[in-house]
Amino acid sequence: MIYYHDSEKNSNQKELDQLSSRIIGQRLGEFEIKNEIGRGGTSVVYEAYQPSLKRIVALKVLWLPFIKDASLIERFHHEAEAIANLHHPGIVPIYALGREKELLYFAMEKIEGKTLDDILESKKDIPLDEAIKIIKQVARILSYAHQQGVIHRDIKPSNIMIDKIGRILVADFGLVRSKRWKKITSTQTVLGTPLYMSPEQAEGKETDARSDIYSLGVVFYQMLTKKVPFDADDTIAILRKVIDEDPPEPRRINKNIPKKLETIILKCLEKDPNRRYQTMGVLLRDLELYQSGLPLIAKRSEISFFAKKRKGLFIKIVTFLALITTIMSGTILYYLYSKYSKKGFEESNLKQAKLESKREEVSLLPPQPESIELTPDLIEDLADIVYLKDGRKILGILEDMTEDRVVIRLKIGTVTYFRHQISSIEESTPEKRKRLKEYWNIKK
Repeated sequence: MIYYHDSEKNSNQKELDQLSSRIIGQRLGEFEIKNEIGRGGTSVVYEAYQPSLKRIVALKVLWLPFIKDASLIERFHHEAEAIANLHHPGIVPIYALGREKELLYFAMEKIEGKTLDDILESKKDIPLDEAIKIIKQVARILSYAHQQGVIHRDIKPSNIMIDKIGRILVADFGLVRSKRWKKITSTQTVLGTPLYMSPEQAEGKETDARSDIYSLGVVFYQMLTKKVPFDADDTIAILRKVIDEDPPEPRRINKNIPKKLETIILKCLEKDPNRRYQTMGVLLRDLELYQSGLPLIAKRSEISFFAKKRKGLFIKIVTFLALITTIMSGTILYYLYSKYSKKGFEESNLKQAKLESKREEVSLLPPQPESIELTPDLIEDLADIVYLKDGRKILGILEDMTEDRVVIRLKIGTVTYFRHQISSIEESTPEKRKRLKEYWNIKK
C-alpha cells in the first residue's frame, strides 16, 4: 500500500473513479473488463475474461496519469517479474504483462475465496489451531520467496488469501524487493502499511527478510487478540509508536493465549532485527516445537520486552530493599541511642520510678495537668511555677520538696513529680500562696 497526503489521495480517487467506470465492459489487450474487485493507492484490480483460454483472470491495472513518482512504474514491472519467477502453490501466478496507451497491466489467477482481512472484519474468533496453520503456511511461502532473494515488504491480512478449498496464498507483491534489482527510493511516498510495518521500514532504513517476519508477527498478534499492537488516529502517530513503543503483551488482551505462543509473537516483534527470528525457517521450527509440546528455540528471558520489565522490576526491588535497610538501620541506631545515651538512661530510670510510685503512692496519681482548669491569669501571678523538662509548666502551691520528689497542691488535689522531671522551680511569696488558697477555696 502506498500512502499520499489525504488531499492528494482524495483528488486522485475521484478521477480514478470516473476513469475506472468508463473501461468496464471495454477490452484491455485481449482481456475483457468485467468489474472492479479491488483498489490500491494507484492501481485497480478488475475481474476480466481471457477469450483465448476461456478463463476468468484478475487484471491489475496501473493508471499512468496518476503516477508522479516514476519509480512506481518500475516497481510495477518488478512485481510482475517477481511473481513470474516465483513458482510456489501459495503465490498467485501471473499470466501476462502488457501496456495499452496510458494503462500498464498484468493478468494473474483470480482467487475465489476470502482474504484474512475479510475474516477478521467479520469479528469471528479464529480457532488457535487454524491461526497457527495460516501463519505456518504464510511463513513457508515467504521462506521460499526469501530463498529466491525476494522480500514482500507489505505482509498484512488483506494480502493473505484463503480460497474455497482452504488453500492459503500470498498476494500483492507491489512493494517487492529483490537482490536482482537496484534499490528504488522515493521521497514522496511512505512505502508499506503503517499498522504492519517493521520499525526499520518505518524509519526508511534498509530492510531484509526479517522485516517480513515482523509484519507476520503483527498479523499473528491480530489474529489472536483482534487488535494490532500499535494504532492511532493518523499515520505519523502510528509510525512513531512502531518505532518507539513496546507492544502490549498479547496475554493481557486475551488471557487464553498460551504463554509459549506469546513468546513466539513477541520474538517476531522485536524492535531490533538482530533480536528477531533471523529466518522464517527458525520461526516455523518454533511453531512446530510448540505444537509438539517441546521447549522453544526462543527464550522468554532473551526477549528485550521482558528484559526491560525485569530491569524495571530489579530497580524497584533494589530501591525497596535500600529503603527498608535505611529504615531498619535508623530504627536500630535510634533504639541504641535511646537505650544507652544519658537521656535514654534517665528516661529508663524514670519509667522504673513511675512503676514504683504506682505501687507505693497510688493516692498521689492525679489526672494529667493539661486537664486541670486554670483559666484566670491571676493564678500564674499567685502560684509557684514548676517547669518540667518536657516543656510544660505546672501552676500550684509547693506542699513538700525532697531530694527525690516535689509535691504540688492543685485545686483538685496534690500531684507528685520526680526531681529528674523538673527543669526549674519559680517560687511565689507566702502571701500570694495564701491568696491562691482562698481563690481555690482551700481551708487547710
